[in-house]
Amino acid sequence: MFSRMDGFWSGIAEPTGKLNQRENWYVYNYYIGEFWCAITSIPLIFIGIYYRCIPIAFAGTASLVSHAVPLKIIHIIDLFGVAVVICWVIIIIPKTTSNIIKSIILGGINMIDMWVSRNWGLTYLHIVWHLMVAYFVWIFLEETDLPVE
Repeated sequence: MFSRMDGFWSGIAEPTGKLNQRENWYVYNYYIGEFWCAITSIPLIFIGIYYRCIPIAFAGTASLVSHAVPLKIIHIIDLFGVAVVICWVIIIIPKTTSNIIKSIILGGINMIDMWVSRNWGLTYLHIVWHLMVAYFVWIFLEETDLPVE
């Protein structure tokens, strides 16, 4: 579905699998593989840093690097970042109805995003996914007094 133009990181290692590709590579910049997906990872990093929440900052950074440098090994690190955040949500976030609904919405958007991007080659849902994760994490951290350090 998506094109795989050569960029700065091409040929260094095995590229990210086609099923995990979320936009055309190196369209806007020779150094950034998936430009919009990389850029929309930045708010999560800032939120993690602002709230001194290492799991969130790590996940945002892994996402940014994974989209900027589309290599399989880095994508695996990104998936680890996602797993860390899921564990953080399950263990730390209070189990209120509101938080459960937000988590279900995010999971639903992620599932739709995977299906749409793989079948139709649309990037926009993944961008929305990134921004909604950042927004919901910000709400989680604003509404709760969590031990985030």
